[in-house]
Amino acid sequence: MYRQIRLHPEDTQYQKILWRSSPDQPIKGFKLNMVTYGTASAPFLAICCLKQLADDESKEFPLGAQAFKKDFYVDDLLTGACNFEVASELRDEIIGLAKVGCLNLGQWSSNDFNLVKHLTTNMDQKAICLDTNDNKKMLGIHWNPCLDNLFYTIKPFAPEVRIIKRTILSQIAQFFDPLGLLGPVIVKAKIIMQKLWKAKIEWDESIPYELNEMWISYRNELHLLNKFNAKHRVIIENAVDFQLHGFADASETAYGACIFLRTSNEDKKHYVSLLCAKSRVAPVKTIFLPRLELCAASLLVKLYKEVKSSLVNIQFNKCRFWSDSTIVLHWIKSSPYVLKTFVANRVSDIQSSTDSEDWFCYVRLREQAS
Repeated sequence: MYRQIRLHPEDTQYQKILWRSSPDQPIKGFKLNMVTYGTASAPFLAICCLKQLADDESKEFPLGAQAFKKDFYVDDLLTGACNFEVASELRDEIIGLAKVGCLNLGQWSSNDFNLVKHLTTNMDQKAICLDTNDNKKMLGIHWNPCLDNLFYTIKPFAPEVRIIKRTILSQIAQFFDPLGLLGPVIVKAKIIMQKLWKAKIEWDESIPYELNEMWISYRNELHLLNKFNAKHRVIIENAVDFQLHGFADASETAYGACIFLRTSNEDKKHYVSLLCAKSRVAPVKTIFLPRLELCAASLLVKLYKEVKSSLVNIQFNKCRFWSDSTIVLHWIKSSPYVLKTFVANRVSDIQSSTDSEDWFCYVRLREQAS
């Protein structure tokens, strides 16, 4: 994509290179007229051009322009539609809009082969094959187009003769889970890491026996994540009702939040999907459980704002937030001015970001989704 974007003539002087076709020829200086890989400004210029192209052609390609603005990550486009007809229209507009900018969309994949089967001309056949074993990577997450499932590939950690804090941290950093679907698993590793900090273990010092056994037991079970998968689809076909339901919960060691999307069609059929989740380890300094529950509620609000900003095309009929802490429910419905600073700050953030009518619904502990 970079080589399809021309620089302003006045800026080409900053992209000079030296070149000769063979050692026998003299060295010559050249100016690169196109955006060049490796320069600091290249990603910005590429994304800026995509958005400008979308703005310029939004009247002729409204769906395509919207996808260009919201669903591109550098040169990867990840988008979708509620049914085949809309998806076909979206596909055609994306192709048309890309042609206006002289951009060639070279690889296609879909969970419905009918959307891409006629695009095989001048395309890589393997790129659109929907064989069960032909898995793709979508922005770092594995996707099986045939089953339309997201899944994770966890490579086993190399066994160490001596387990140290540095090794544990490097292995924790290898997890890539932007949606938070592996939160309950990853937070256990973070709890072990926090215990090492509390024990004041040096980076290259052998960890205590108890934590060593805990880490080995944890590490030996990670291969089970390779069996985990989640549905990529989150909306029922021809949906007419959209609801967001968020849950927040906490324990003495960690707290977290998750958001579900509930969609319904005119036939009164419902579909519920986990959109995303977030978890954090409790602070080293001991905090009473009701305050941790409030931290979970505050985390839920931050997650909710991210979801809302990502799903700008959906008009939600209802948003509900759930907690199993009656103390937190009371705080959220109170004025921040009568609360202590720690509680007041978080209650104020919650009240300013959500409708008081949506906060908060009580859910019994055994029915808590988070």
